[in-house]
Amino acid sequence: MKRAQLRQFEEQVVTFIDERHRALGVEESGLLPYYVQRAEKKRAFTRYERGLLAHLETGTTIYHAGIGIGVLSAALALKGCRVIGFEEMPERAEAARALRDAVAQGTDYELREANFPGGLRADEPAGAATLLFTNVAGNWSDETYAGAFAAMKRFSRTILDLRLFGHTRNEPEERDELARRLEAMGHELRPLDLNCNNNFYVELTAR
Repeated sequence: MKRAQLRQFEEQVVTFIDERHRALGVEESGLLPYYVQRAEKKRAFTRYERGLLAHLETGTTIYHAGIGIGVLSAALALKGCRVIGFEEMPERAEAARALRDAVAQGTDYELREANFPGGLRADEPAGAATLLFTNVAGNWSDETYAGAFAAMKRFSRTILDLRLFGHTRNEPEERDELARRLEAMGHELRPLDLNCNNNFYVELTAR
């Protein structure tokens, strides 16, 4: 996206968040407090999301796990990527649909109200595709980890945040342990240079 397009997109997202928050409140709107805080600062993206948007190439097929209200997914679709987004929380999925319809109509952006990989179909991906995890920290069970790890093998490329994958890992030793676990499964890890501080995003490719 060109700078003017990105600025216009951010203005539209901020307006969307403001109006939805005023109309529905926090709980029904699907807007976590940090979305509202961003909008108050007239920002739609984090620095990491801006970096990822610039990094991912137009035309890429992207399976985006845990999209929240879908700001990055919508921007990627407007950039010309094919996007399949997964969001299991009904309120956030509804907000993501509303945002898509408001700012990304006519793009190749499918939204599934499902978790990942539960919403992944047996024949997917059909070709080269990137699996993207952004800010998916929670309290994952061993079963959830196993499902995510198994799904990664189906993709030509996976991008995730070592600090916020499954649960928060603030200590270097914790992130190193996850990296070793991924490497033991046959993945090569390469840090992504997103031109921002405290960036823990890595690219995984199959050996």
